[in-house]
Amino acid sequence: MKNRLTQFVLIFVIYIVVDVAYQMSFGLKFMGGIYESAGIRDVMSEQPNHAWTILLFFIMIAFVLLKLAVQPAIEKGQYRAAIQNGALVGIAAYGTTGLVFLWTITGFPFLALGEFLVEGIVFCSVSSGLTAYLVLRKS
Repeated sequence: MKNRLTQFVLIFVIYIVVDVAYQMSFGLKFMGGIYESAGIRDVMSEQPNHAWTILLFFIMIAFVLLKLAVQPAIEKGQYRAAIQNGALVGIAAYGTTGLVFLWTITGFPFLALGEFLVEGIVFCSVSSGLTAYLVLRKS
């Protein structure tokens, strides 16, 4: 399973499953409560304005994780390196989003930044680590 396209599809699917499972079980309700408490629920859209953007995000994050976390870990033969590198990508990707929201949305709660960071670390490290593990196990 060293084919890059196969690896991309694998991390793409794993990332979506991890993200959706988390959001449906905890994330959406938790963040909704934070936004409600902060009085900014009306700033956030109930329905996505441009639904295609989530697909573009998933493609971009999968590509970046593959290049910066999974492939270097496969080259080293250590799936744990993918977990560490994935966490760093998650901090950068989700942390910058949270910081921009703190900067631009009046009343955006600091607690939401913490939740963004947790999501980034969990989604990116789990999907990167699992992808690298599966690829290394098959080789």
